[in-house]
Amino acid sequence: MELNGNYTFKVTVPAHLASERLAEKVLVDIKGKAMLLRVLEQCEKAVGRTNVAVVTPDQKIFAIVNSWGFDAYRSPQGLPDGSSAIASAAPQMNVDYIINVQGDQPLIPPELIQALLKNLASSGADMVTPVFRITELEDLGERGVAKVIRTLDGWALYFSRAAIPFLRDVPYEKWLDTIPYWGHYGIYGYPRHVLLSLKQLRKSYLEAGEKLEQLRLLQNGLKVFTFETTHRQLAVDTQEDLEKILKYV
Repeated sequence: MELNGNYTFKVTVPAHLASERLAEKVLVDIKGKAMLLRVLEQCEKAVGRTNVAVVTPDQKIFAIVNSWGFDAYRSPQGLPDGSSAIASAAPQMNVDYIINVQGDQPLIPPELIQALLKNLASSGADMVTPVFRITELEDLGERGVAKVIRTLDGWALYFSRAAIPFLRDVPYEKWLDTIPYWGHYGIYGYPRHVLLSLKQLRKSYLEAGEKLEQLRLLQNGLKVFTFETTHRQLAVDTQEDLEKILKYV
């Protein structure tokens, strides 16, 4: 499928059974549907079923996804992050661009996936990812919300779990009134060739410390473009997160 451009693409969802805080969370039931199926259906609304696939190291997920009528690829066990899993399957995807949608985002807006793809095709970036304006101090101080510092025209300078930038002469409760702060919405788009070369990138101590995979690209000198969205990420990591999601569905 083409989306307002002469390019091909695949929206991929890395999924595995192992989960530290919520057992087999991608298969947890949300009002009669597995969370992973809800993610795939949101992706299908954005780009059509033939452009959506799962990448998984687990035969159980592989079989279930096929039973739902979606494509699936196998990845090795023990890879450090979703992008590495997708990179392992990228040689089998003969497309220009690959989008990484996480399997714990059952309410991801289809229009956000479409916007990411359009920005990926037009920016010439090595990675494209959305950001949202932080308006609550709770989000600013929350380690689970990655913060982003950007150039004036949208290129990422740094991602951190800390509240950045630090405002030295301003009381913390006034920070959001002083300058814009940006949170990261955790989906990514890549040109296929970037994923194919991912294993050749040097290890990043910033990625290891912050546990944010996009820092590997930045520290290796690759270009990450961010675009603004009004959508706020809603992901499921814990039982508490799941209960919040159930209220929306």
